[in-house]
Amino acid sequence: MIAWLLWPEILLAAGLCALSWWRPALCEPWWRRLEARVRRVTPAAGLAIAFLAPLSIRVALLPVVDMPKPVVMDEFSYLLGADTFALGRVANPPLPAPGAFRASYVLTSPAYVSIYPPAQAAVLAFGQVVLGHPWWGVFLSVGLMSAAGFWMARAFAPNGWALLAALLAGVQLGAFTYWMNSYWGGSVAAIGGNLVVGAYGRLRTRLAIGPSCWLTAGAALLVLRRPYEGLALVLTVSLLLVHDLGTQRPKPKWPELVRLLAPLAAGTLGLGLFTVWYNLRCTGDWRSMPYVIGDRAASSFPHFVFESPRPPLDLPANMAQLEASYRAPVYWRNRSARGYLAARMEQFGRAFWIFLRPALLPPILVSVVGLWIARQWKLAIALAAALAALLIEVQVHPHYIAPFVPLYCLLLLLGFRTLRSWNPRGRPFGRAFSRSLVLVFGSAMLLAAGSLVSGTTLWANDAVFGCCGLSW
Repeated sequence: MIAWLLWPEILLAAGLCALSWWRPALCEPWWRRLEARVRRVTPAAGLAIAFLAPLSIRVALLPVVDMPKPVVMDEFSYLLGADTFALGRVANPPLPAPGAFRASYVLTSPAYVSIYPPAQAAVLAFGQVVLGHPWWGVFLSVGLMSAAGFWMARAFAPNGWALLAALLAGVQLGAFTYWMNSYWGGSVAAIGGNLVVGAYGRLRTRLAIGPSCWLTAGAALLVLRRPYEGLALVLTVSLLLVHDLGTQRPKPKWPELVRLLAPLAAGTLGLGLFTVWYNLRCTGDWRSMPYVIGDRAASSFPHFVFESPRPPLDLPANMAQLEASYRAPVYWRNRSARGYLAARMEQFGRAFWIFLRPALLPPILVSVVGLWIARQWKLAIALAAALAALLIEVQVHPHYIAPFVPLYCLLLLLGFRTLRSWNPRGRPFGRAFSRSLVLVFGSAMLLAAGSLVSGTTLWANDAVFGCCGLSW
């Protein structure tokens, strides 16, 4: 059900669409001056603007909308990891009676730790130690996500267009969703995705050590935050890069390939050694991740639709209730064709509302339809790989899609550029309409801010459904 909050945005977009057709040159001098300033933005200024935009909005709301309180079990697990790192530990000593403290998303033996990969907990620990509260780590990561989006987009478009895509994605995903207003987050994985795709955009034209280092850093960040979806993105980008290098004329020479492969090899070795050490400290087995051990001890149901359930577990009452009321119904629903399709529609519908407001829907539709016309087959392959990776998961929350945020930014970029050049019957309708959509988006963000101030939004619902202001 579309919330009442979206109707003003839809009506405003429809009205400005009609006005763009009737008076496409309205306020043309003002728009030209604004666009000229945006085109003159330097890379350093663009990074600063992209970083500060979502943070400034949230800071302005702090007097009336305070820091979030954890409400979901996953958040408490991340905060346990943050407390552990803040104390200078990798893992806590085992509890005296580990069986009495068994719970979902934590390990109690051989060490007391969060089961999740450590990147999100490390961000929370930074906020806790340096700034006095773990939420400040989430806060800063959202700004870094937006800045990394600008850096990524600059590899595919001029500074002005890159800044537009970064601001739209950063504000939409960062300021009002649970990515900012909870401890689950999604921005850390989005930073990694932006680094990987941005490095690819630079390496496809020139092999250099800098982009190779950023590619390595982004891949490591993805493995330490969302390993499955992150590896799907890294594998897709790697195959595209190999194709580009194989068809490049002249062929890359060995010194150039060394500049690419040396940072990747060093980063892979370092990440492997860190993973072995981390696993040893948390599980006592260098081959076993805390997540694998903890998940198998908490549920007999797998995460992929093609896997069969494991034998039933003897669980304490709180974990057995979660298993019976949530995990089992979700898994069995996906085992039938009708239930699978219904689950996919429901889960991707939740993601739809966090990634797309009505103001952003026209350029996204234009870009998806125009992928073939614009010969953007590489972007189409990356999107298909992302969709394939998500379709075989039993459950998909919006932050699972975070590694693919750079693809979302590129869709916005392609959509706005294509829409702007559309001149039906010789009228500059596309240029006027694309400008109008930016105004509609700004107005929608004001409405979203008003919904938070008025208290009509529940953070708990946002954590589940992924969009402020929507009722389901």
